[in-house]
Amino acid sequence: SSDLGDFNDDWKYEVFVNYGRLETSVLAKNNLVLTNNEGTEFDGYLLAYDAVLAPTGYTGTNFVTNYAGQKVVCAVNADASTTNDRADCVPLNLFGQYQADPRALAFSQTDSTRKEWAEELNFGFSVSGDTSTFLNLPGGPVSFALGGEYREEASSSVWDEQVQSGATFLNAIKPFNPPKLTVREAFGEILLPLVKDVPFIKDLSVGAAGRVSDYNTSAGRTNSYNINGVWTVNDSIKFRANYSTAVRVPTQSDLYSPLSENFAQITDPCDVNFIGGNPNRAANCAAAGVPTGFINTQARSQSVPFLSGGNGNLGAEKGKSLTIGAVFTPEFAPGLSLTVDYYRIKVENLISAPSLQQLLNLCFDSTLAYADNPYCSVTPSDIPGLYERNPDGTFGDYVGNSVGVNFAGQQANGIDFDLAYRHTFDNGHRLSFRGIATWVLERTNYSNIILPQAPDRIKSELGDPEFTANATFGYDFGPIDLTYTVRYIGKMTVSTYEAQHPSPGICPNSGTTGGSGRTCTPGALVTLDPTNLDAFDPVWYPSAFYHNVRLNFETSDKKYNFYLGVDNLGDKMPPLGLLGTSGGDPYDTFGRYFYAGVKASF
Repeated sequence: SSDLGDFNDDWKYEVFVNYGRLETSVLAKNNLVLTNNEGTEFDGYLLAYDAVLAPTGYTGTNFVTNYAGQKVVCAVNADASTTNDRADCVPLNLFGQYQADPRALAFSQTDSTRKEWAEELNFGFSVSGDTSTFLNLPGGPVSFALGGEYREEASSSVWDEQVQSGATFLNAIKPFNPPKLTVREAFGEILLPLVKDVPFIKDLSVGAAGRVSDYNTSAGRTNSYNINGVWTVNDSIKFRANYSTAVRVPTQSDLYSPLSENFAQITDPCDVNFIGGNPNRAANCAAAGVPTGFINTQARSQSVPFLSGGNGNLGAEKGKSLTIGAVFTPEFAPGLSLTVDYYRIKVENLISAPSLQQLLNLCFDSTLAYADNPYCSVTPSDIPGLYERNPDGTFGDYVGNSVGVNFAGQQANGIDFDLAYRHTFDNGHRLSFRGIATWVLERTNYSNIILPQAPDRIKSELGDPEFTANATFGYDFGPIDLTYTVRYIGKMTVSTYEAQHPSPGICPNSGTTGGSGRTCTPGALVTLDPTNLDAFDPVWYPSAFYHNVRLNFETSDKKYNFYLGVDNLGDKMPPLGLLGTSGGDPYDTFGRYFYAGVKASF
């Protein structure tokens, strides 16, 4: 609820209180049972699929028959021991649709449940107005707004005990019951109209806004602000600029998600095949107790288990942005406008979880001694890092844990264009056009925890073309209007940009930039050679145009609107190898698409 009011002639206030609660439940049917809840014995599927012919004279009813009419039972019920017999175990036939006995399915599967809820309480106040009754600048009165808020959030997500224990096909998912989040905030805004209606200055104003937040989590106190200005030269030209800082505090999930089971494919730096890949590996592996000539059969043949979850020590992510632009509305062309904006964005302290492979490399490739390295030989309370190995050098139950840490960064800058035109003819018909385009000058990630200063070019890779544009043309005849839309996507690399192009990077310990043999200073930022020049042919996914048309008809009483259209009019197919399932894939995968419909108002 909220309370609105006025005072001091033109000042307004608002007081509000909001509360919300969401409860959900999930029923995951036919989840495979693998072990008992203690994890000490096989159960369910792992017993039912292990089937043998029944011993002579078998009298139980928990059997199925094979094609020859012979009884087949679970192996656990046919071995020499009777202490492990399972009267409820019925063999599971894995071959052929609908061949499994219902009793076997019931024994092998279970219905798992998850209960979740989330609630939020939010209350605050604000006051806004201007100084027209007691202070007027050359451009007019000062406008302002200020206020405060309090917010608290609580949530829970709990699977049933069988899933929590890891006894099913799902990973072991621990209960998520984080402490309550609370935050107190104060904010303010001000707009100063400095000058108005003088030569070359129709309007000149500057503004500022700020917010201070105090969290009860590791984020602590955060600050954000922006400063902006607008200079309207005349009715045709306007310039504007804005500088902003922003924060994103870690969520309850980022902070308090319990360590849960996960899996990854890795190469063990201490394996005899890879120990020579870095001069520090031999000493660090020996310090970890790994014997000489060690072969990690597990890591070579399958994924290995590790734990992932939240990190209660995370800080806030921080961003800065600068935008400078201009708006042109020429008097000689009524209805025409052009907006051009340059933007520059930098984000630091991003929360990102290092991969298990990165943690292994951080430990065993480091010049730090094994005993002094914070990523080596940790306990579940020290995160992230690796757990101690078994005496023979093999991994224990889990290799280590990987949780989010504040280390990553992103940078982007580019130019946005917005061109629009509207015109109404004497007969009432209306013509409209709007085109929006983005030219990306830079898009770079810094997400390598081993070399956090190493740039990873994202611009021109799949999902991040250097240039994109959309344009819409419309003509309104009155009851009938026609719309044509064209979309352009610039070319993008098939592999990573670095694979087949020279690109900025950190000079490796070898002191060369790559295949060209050019020398460089290890650790310096240089232009590296392509990492895999022959990775793909062609190197680029092609640019693409998509054309859409739509026709609308509205009845004179405006109760009915009939429409029909065609998307991807040219029936353009995606590039070979793309089906719309790759991350960031922007290409249309359906081909030409017809649709029609009617909207009715009563």
